[in-house]
Amino acid sequence: MRKKKIEQTDQKKKKNIFFLTFSLLQNPSLSLSINQNPPLLPLRQTPPLLSPSPSPAHLNRRDSAAFAVSPVSSTTKFQIMVGFKNRYMVMEVFLDPNKDTGVDEPIIITQFNLTKAIKDVILTNFGECGLASSTNSFQVKYVNPITKLCIIRASREEYQRVWAAITMVRSVGSCPVVFNLLDLSGSIRACRAAALKCDELKFQQYQSLAGARVTPEIQQQMQNYLDKIKVLEH
Repeated sequence: MRKKKIEQTDQKKKKNIFFLTFSLLQNPSLSLSINQNPPLLPLRQTPPLLSPSPSPAHLNRRDSAAFAVSPVSSTTKFQIMVGFKNRYMVMEVFLDPNKDTGVDEPIIITQFNLTKAIKDVILTNFGECGLASSTNSFQVKYVNPITKLCIIRASREEYQRVWAAITMVRSVGSCPVVFNLLDLSGSIRACRAAALKCDELKFQQYQSLAGARVTPEIQQQMQNYLDKIKVLEH
């Protein structure tokens, strides 16, 4: 019985020696023996987060590489970036210049007076909370005083509230107005295409009504407004 136990222990030792030699052949870098302790890292190889940051004057090239900051990966950039979804409304404004003003010339609509009129209606009907949430992305991007065409941007979550407020706008300044939605799109590219088409058609209508009053200066101004539409961004 004692001989059998000795033979079994010898076989186990042989198996351990075989597996150890096989692992050393597969990975020669494992040169440590079983009873040997792993060596300690030198002090200058300590991770930079755990060691005090030395001054750059006392660092050589090899040490400075350990303290170099790695660039931000593309995945980190993707996690940092946040996309905002907007809606773009192409609208035409109908003016009634002879009512309440008593003049024949229509009021000149601008981005300022349109923005003020819309915000006042949002404040009146939806309160300060509705105004704050609606005006995060709200902006009058484009106004053409010749054709009375405008482009209004609002966030995807709040564009219906802004749209509802626009339908309740009754005057810009002291001039009564009525808004009509021509196009609603979710990208600036589609908005530019729709606005160019609508603006050109409305200018043709304006030329047919004005006739000889359309001067070369007005045509040049119209071309400048069309060029503004082509370069519109988010």
